[in-house]
Amino acid sequence: MRAAIIFSTLLWLSCSEKPADRFTYTFGKKQHILETGKGQPVVLFISGFGDRVSSWMSVQKQIAGVTRTFSYDRAGLGESEMISKDRSLDSMLFELNELLRVEKIAPPYILVGHSYGGHIARYFAHKHPDKVVGLVLIDATVEHMHDEFKRIKTVEEIRKYDSLMEHGRDPNWKEGVRNESDYFSVNNEKMKGLPFNPAIPTTVITAMKTPESSFDFLKGANEIKVALHKRWASEYPHIRHVYANKSGHYVQFDEPELVISEVLNLVGRNK
Repeated sequence: MRAAIIFSTLLWLSCSEKPADRFTYTFGKKQHILETGKGQPVVLFISGFGDRVSSWMSVQKQIAGVTRTFSYDRAGLGESEMISKDRSLDSMLFELNELLRVEKIAPPYILVGHSYGGHIARYFAHKHPDKVVGLVLIDATVEHMHDEFKRIKTVEEIRKYDSLMEHGRDPNWKEGVRNESDYFSVNNEKMKGLPFNPAIPTTVITAMKTPESSFDFLKGANEIKVALHKRWASEYPHIRHVYANKSGHYVQFDEPELVISEVLNLVGRNK
């Protein structure tokens, strides 16, 4: 009898749910993930440059009440160990796909990308259109931002801008953040000419209260971003363009209810 009880206890423990906030291993490296909720489609959160799981927690908690959600620290960021110094879009997608495979997070996916995470979300949708049923891009990076900036600025302002882009990195950045920075330009170029798929419902949320930079030569950057987001919506009529009028760059902090509403709208369309 005692042996049967022990066996039953071990069986129960083996079948019990994994902790939501946990570590897993891919390619022999520890990776930090947060998985909550049940159902489909799966809402997959992709953080901005240098950011981590914590940038999504409040929004993810609410959406997990409706469907399955998944967020992660990219390799080399937050609590995730570095897998490779190669931070190209293809490398980051390779790692993400392996993470989803190991954790058995099956499609369909709604991808929610913030800032630089918008590049990753869009590239994922481009490579795997059969797996993606929706995109929500939160104050997303636009690949033509640098070109547009240089088009309207003076020669001296462009010189300062190029100097900042090349030498303005924080010396206190972790190696993983530096690696992502090293690949930003090549990834940005790769996004040029990459179309939005009209078969994938897409929402673009634009932050309208991003503070001006302390550098004079960067004044007007937010207006350029707003104009480029408008261009997306103009060129691709299937894009829903939403203005976050009370938000700085982190809309998920300043107007979380707006992000939740737009994500749940796509979830509802795919239930």
